[in-house]
Amino acid sequence: MDNKMENEKFNNFFDFELLMQKYQSKLWTIPFIGGILLFILLISCYLITSFVRGYPLIWLVSDIGGSSPVAGYFSQGVDIFCLMFLFSAFLRCKQVEYYIKRIIIRSDNQQVNNPKMIKKLQEKNYQSFISAIICSIGFMMIANFNTYEHFIEHSIATGFMFGIIFFLLSQTFIAEKLYECNQIESRPISLKIVTYIITFGWPLITAIFVCSLLLNGSLFDWFKLEQRLYWPSDSPSYHLYRFGVIIEWLVIMSYSPALIILSYRMRSFKHWNLIFIEKIIKFCNDNNVFDLDKLN
Repeated sequence: MDNKMENEKFNNFFDFELLMQKYQSKLWTIPFIGGILLFILLISCYLITSFVRGYPLIWLVSDIGGSSPVAGYFSQGVDIFCLMFLFSAFLRCKQVEYYIKRIIIRSDNQQVNNPKMIKKLQEKNYQSFISAIICSIGFMMIANFNTYEHFIEHSIATGFMFGIIFFLLSQTFIAEKLYECNQIESRPISLKIVTYIITFGWPLITAIFVCSLLLNGSLFDWFKLEQRLYWPSDSPSYHLYRFGVIIEWLVIMSYSPALIILSYRMRSFKHWNLIFIEKIIKFCNDNNVFDLDKLN
């Protein structure tokens, strides 16, 4: 019985590793398709609710996702996006880990190749992956728990979604250091722009909505769906609120180019096979497997 379980574990492991090795040249398409999927999902849900259903032209992303008839499509689409984003973050983590252990460690650039910086890069790498997990959970919760029926869950999810800020800040720092170290990767100009938009966008959106609610009368107006959809034109915060909604759309839409940028950096990576081969060798050593015929 034990031998059977060990054999199943062995076969399952190599099925996955060999599958990844087989399609290594296409791994970059995962974040690319994820970014395109999010863009199409947001635009299509907006067009359906605003033009087919006749809803207002300017309203919150989460309210669109929680409204008929697109609520189910929105939640399922975001779930798929989050899974693709999470897997992309994992692959990016392995890619950066390879750079640190195989390339930076052999570099003559002492500004990057030193124990302190290498340790910091490793910390940033794993911090970015943890942030991606937190952000994915938050985005899934936002898509599946609307704000007017599940306010507590939606609020917690919003806090989790801020994890994207730490993910992008870590990735920007890593990409900058990779550029400094013999230009392993290109300078992260576009990545910095997206990072700044999202990093400063979320706190700005929060401040705008709080100010809009206070100017309108009360913070509890947020719980009124009709209030959010049809913000009174005679309210002193009318234009401020609409500006906040536009900024929210800009920030959420920036998630799409963020993944496409990562896909470009993954596409330029040509050493996926070495990563998977190393994992196979490590698995064999850990499990005392030396019969190479089992790999066939």
